[in-house]
Amino acid sequence: MEKSSSQQAFKAAIIALTLCAVGIILMVIPFHAGLFFMQMVSGILFIISGGIAIAGIIFSIRSVREPNTVKKILALVINFTFAAFFISIIVANILDIKRAIT
Repeated sequence: MEKSSSQQAFKAAIIALTLCAVGIILMVIPFHAGLFFMQMVSGILFIISGGIAIAGIIFSIRSVREPNTVKKILALVINFTFAAFFISIIVANILDIKRAIT
């Protein structure tokens, strides 16, 4: 049985939310493994959660013809928020690189 697009969007939203929460926890809790390593792991988790959120937006757009449910709306809001956050960070980093070069 194939999952509907709204169910896939909701699953993507929960995964992105979980990865972001784990990334924040790894940044906040001091570990003895080293600061650089924890920053790298957190950064990778944030990048993956941004990609999953963008995929979730695509699933949400594909589910436009399905009936509105709480899960569908919640998935759209969470995925859009994380994708906007991810895209704004990418744009800010590109502008910082541009400023550093010129």
